[in-house]
Amino acid sequence: MNNSIYLPTIAFIGGGNMTYGLLRGLLKCGWPARDLTAADPDISRRQYLTKQFAIKTYDNNAKCAANSKVVILAVKPQHMQAALASIAYLLQQNRPLIISIAAGVRSADILRLVGVSSTNPLAVVRAMPNTPAQVQSGITGLYATPSVNNLQRHIAQQIMQAVGVTIWLEDESLLDVITAISGNGPAY
Repeated sequence: MNNSIYLPTIAFIGGGNMTYGLLRGLLKCGWPARDLTAADPDISRRQYLTKQFAIKTYDNNAKCAANSKVVILAVKPQHMQAALASIAYLLQQNRPLIISIAAGVRSADILRLVGVSSTNPLAVVRAMPNTPAQVQSGITGLYATPSVNNLQRHIAQQIMQAVGVTIWLEDESLLDVITAISGNGPAY
């Protein structure tokens, strides 16, 4: 990764396997550890991520995301509502680029849960990385809401390319197809 390229601060909300893969890929590409943070409720997971990557970790989502230009929602879909409730005010005020890697949680759902209106939406990119992304060999489908500008699209692509190939989709519903294919891929 060329250091002359803008590398924003990134907060991961959720410290699971996909966060691990993304952190590993970003650091290999030259992203500074000081610009990466992660929040997870499990103390052993936070300690593991800190030990592996020398990043700051938090048990509080809002503290993790407070100064980040990009917030990656890396929680299971059933935990999305609680995760967003804990940072909704911060997202409304700071207006970072939001990247969600939660399967099945639509961008409209994210905006609704954050409590923003359609007249003043946040920039949301949905990304569907597949399991091989954990070892930097993935394929990620990306969808951007209309409020995502060109720089934000570039940043989202740059982040997700740290774990493999990216493909932009013009229709959000196509992410469901990618999810179904990726989820069934190991069976074949």
